[in-house]
Amino acid sequence: MLMPVPLMVVAFGLLTGKAAAATAKGAMIKSAAATAAGVAITAGAVGVGVQVFGPGDPAPQAARSRALPSGTLAKGGAVPRDTAIVRRTVPRSAGAATVALDCPPGLRVADLIGARGASASYARGTVVGVSRSARVIVEPRPGATAPRAVVTLLCKRPDASGSIVSGRPRGRAARAATLQVRVTRAELFERPGGAAVGSVRLGQPVRASGGVRGGWRRITTDTGEAGWVRARVVG
Repeated sequence: MLMPVPLMVVAFGLLTGKAAAATAKGAMIKSAAATAAGVAITAGAVGVGVQVFGPGDPAPQAARSRALPSGTLAKGGAVPRDTAIVRRTVPRSAGAATVALDCPPGLRVADLIGARGASASYARGTVVGVSRSARVIVEPRPGATAPRAVVTLLCKRPDASGSIVSGRPRGRAARAATLQVRVTRAELFERPGGAAVGSVRLGQPVRASGGVRGGWRRITTDTGEAGWVRARVVG
């Protein structure tokens, strides 16, 4: 399942989830190749300390995420269609710092897939699958001595239903069967009024999977998590 928006500590994947100049390869994306791959990205530098790897570029690191085809991407493997990897180098400080990582045009925040030399979590207001930019809280790990940390974001173009999960059914039938979450965030419960088993976020596609009971509706999320929400949460 997609993790709650506020304060998710990163390991790798959806289920867990300034300083140096960018290198020429990471800071530039060939506009022709990107457009052919389904993502319109303007070639050029994207900011000090920021690298962007677009469709067809070699991935700078291995990654695991439900937003990736087959769920994994090997280091050096080609970044998939409609996907980008954004990395930002952050000077190490004694405390937490909040930085922004911007997705290329048309893409949305899909996953935090790595934080070298630090721990990272989404700041409040970043909504996976909806936000075009991620605000990320970067905190130094105890004992870390590296002068810089590197935070890595996966960006993805949502499908027709609004999901950033790879491999979901597409087309008219998939759209017709899909509801969307209407609130910023809501708990997912094992039964009406029972224990919380997860959460859903604004714009997340879900499907009805068990009718309505006393103002509650049973749903299954795009990541396969099933449970009950207040009926007003989806529509």
